[in-house]
Amino acid sequence: FRYGVSVKYIYSKIDTYTASGLAVDLGLLYRIPSQDLDVGLAVQNVGRSIDAFIDTHEKLPMAYRLGCSKRLAHLPLLLSFNLIRYAYHESDLFWGLYWALGGEFTITDYLFLRWGYNSRGQEEKMGSGNDWFTGASLGLGIRYGRYGLDYGYGSYGVLGSMNQLTLTVHFD
Repeated sequence: FRYGVSVKYIYSKIDTYTASGLAVDLGLLYRIPSQDLDVGLAVQNVGRSIDAFIDTHEKLPMAYRLGCSKRLAHLPLLLSFNLIRYAYHESDLFWGLYWALGGEFTITDYLFLRWGYNSRGQEEKMGSGNDWFTGASLGLGIRYGRYGLDYGYGSYGVLGSMNQLTLTVHFD
C-alpha cells in the first residue's frame, strides 16, 4: 500500500471576475507488482473557496475516484481507467458515475507523453464545430530523480480550456 496527500491553491478567471480556493487531495494505492497493476482510491478537492466570483462562494468540485492502471508488457504504455463520482453533481450515465481513460507513453526514462478522455466532457458540448476536442486532454511530463514537472492541456467546450502546470517532489 502507498498513500499520498497534496495541497493545492486553485485560481479561476472568467472575463474580469476571479475566484480562488484551497483544497487537499487524499489517495490510497495498492500495487500488484507481478501484474504491473495498480488499484487506487482517491478523494479530491476537499476544501473551500477563499475569494468568490462576485458574491457567490461556490462549492469545490469534490470527487471520489476508483481507478486502476496497467503497464503493458511489450509496449512503453501505461493505461489507466477511472470511475468518478462528484459530491455535488451526478452523471446522466449509470449510477451517477463518470469515467475517464488515459495513457502515458514513456519516450525516455525522463520524458513522458500523456493523453486522456473524460466522459464529463459530453455535458460541455454545445453543438459547435469547436466541440470535437471537448473532454480530451494532452500532456507532457519530465522526471529527474525525485523531481517532476508536468504540463497538461484540457478542453472544456463552452467553458474554454485549461492549462495546468505541476511541480512534484517525491519523499521516499
